[in-house]
Amino acid sequence: MNSVFNCFIPSENVLKTSLENIGAIFHPSIVLFNAAAIEREYHFYFRGADDISYVVSAYIAAKIVKLNGVRTIILQNMLNTPKYTWVVQDMAKSRVMLKLVKSSEDNNFRMFFQPRAGLDFFLPMYIKQKFNWLMLLQL
Repeated sequence: MNSVFNCFIPSENVLKTSLENIGAIFHPSIVLFNAAAIEREYHFYFRGADDISYVVSAYIAAKIVKLNGVRTIILQNMLNTPKYTWVVQDMAKSRVMLKLVKSSEDNNFRMFFQPRAGLDFFLPMYIKQKFNWLMLLQL
């Protein structure tokens, strides 16, 4: 672990790390006072930051696999996620994610980008559907 993350300090035992974990103090109050919100159909912790958390998670995942010696990854991007996302937002999110992850490329690490369309991306109106695909091809 220290070869990848040299900031970690080995613990004496698991009980010490469990009892000193701030999450045990921090999370119960959030859960108690937001129980109804947590039960809704979206990720409570991602609320209001869907696109940011999506892009950052892809970037962090690419960095981790590169540090672990993986030479090639396929970065899949599901478009129209969440389904209320406007096509221009979707394209912006895709471009930012692609640019960030591509910045990690070098002679030992390559990335292939695979955009995928969710079912909500296929609109019943042909003209709008054609616009979505034209925007996608510009990536």
